[in-house]
Amino acid sequence: MTTNNRKKNAEITKDIVSSGINYSFMMIDRMEQDCKYFLGYGNGNKKYLWGCNVEDHIKIMREIYESIPKTERPEWINKKRIKDYEYKMKKILKEKRKLIAE
Repeated sequence: MTTNNRKKNAEITKDIVSSGINYSFMMIDRMEQDCKYFLGYGNGNKKYLWGCNVEDHIKIMREIYESIPKTERPEWINKKRIKDYEYKMKKILKEKRKLIAE
């Protein structure tokens, strides 16, 4: 990730978080749906990710999740689930690169 992307992501996360907890919930839910689609019908295509690529998408998800007070965090998403999405999504990309290389 380049310095410009890190700065851009930090600004995006700040904008989301400053928009209130309801917006944070909405965005993390939307981003989770993107992960599910990427892993299913999206066939590992990063164009379906709000974050534009797996690394940025997961990073922003984590930052949004961490910004929510612990007592108010949603039950349907947690650190482990985000980490699982990251693992599965990177695995698909690795498999696609391997197929292309063959």
